[in-house]
Amino acid sequence: MEKRLEWTLEELCFGCIKKVSITGDAYKGNGQSVKEDETVTIKVQPGWRRGTKITFEGKGNQMPGARAADVVFVVAEKELSLFKRRDDDLRMEVEITLADALSGCTLLLPLLGGETTSLVIEDVVHPGCMKAVKGQGMPKQHEHGGKRGLARQHVRQVPC
Repeated sequence: MEKRLEWTLEELCFGCIKKVSITGDAYKGNGQSVKEDETVTIKVQPGWRRGTKITFEGKGNQMPGARAADVVFVVAEKELSLFKRRDDDLRMEVEITLADALSGCTLLLPLLGGETTSLVIEDVVHPGCMKAVKGQGMPKQHEHGGKRGLARQHVRQVPC
């Protein structure tokens, strides 16, 4: 029994604790089926990816004469308009004026968690330009020391 659960990129970046209710059929000794509700706690680990599975053994439906099935929650990412995730990197698109594209500028960029960072652009911005801010992407799940991916900004000049 698999259930899809959506988390925001912020929750998957910093981790959180979620309580989820599970309802399942259980059979008693007299053969009667009863609905049982249980709340389980999921500790979301920083860096979890889409498709990560969390299994709760024996918490699902039960058929007569058999043990209760497992419940498997599958991680899904809520789609946000600002950031898109690609592996451990986060991407966003930033538009600048033609004058800034030609002469350079400093952009104040939002980060996950509500903070901001400055990105200084000193060179001419060409179509398809991509800039990266190191250490501001998603946590690298299998690496210790708090290493994170990149926050990549696709910088494009707005039409005149």
